[in-house]
Amino acid sequence: MQITKYKDALELAPVQDANPQRDQLKRLLSISSKSDSEDTVRQLLNEYLLSGTKKLLFKVTFEDQILGIIGVEQLEHHRFFIRHIAVEPDIQWKGVGKFMIERLPKHLPVKILETEVDELYVGFFRECGFDAFPEPYEKLPQDQFHCVKVHKLLPPSED
Repeated sequence: MQITKYKDALELAPVQDANPQRDQLKRLLSISSKSDSEDTVRQLLNEYLLSGTKKLLFKVTFEDQILGIIGVEQLEHHRFFIRHIAVEPDIQWKGVGKFMIERLPKHLPVKILETEVDELYVGFFRECGFDAFPEPYEKLPQDQFHCVKVHKLLPPSED
């Protein structure tokens, strides 16, 4: 699937009820969290669904199929942290992850978007406009990067 060809048909929306797509959401959370533990993945999904507006899980869909997820936590009023991001393995590196990051400010009052990643994914976040700082950041392992992107504040969309 060539995502750029179908970009206008992609939709980013908050996950409010996981029941119809629970298995697919849990599989994507498992990929993102690098956890095969059913209990851990179920707990992560429940945290997003039950935390109100503090932690939010979004899904990107095409023709009712979930292509990817992005989970964020609000740290301060306009500052959000990407906790989880995953795309279906057969369509990774085709623009879905970047699409989710680009569309997030249309749903949330994002001014600062942050995440922490290892060397394998830092290039992706740089391509998405993040500045990446190799850490001696006190809480991160040596091969981790703290990534930050500053957005011009947009009002959340109604769609």
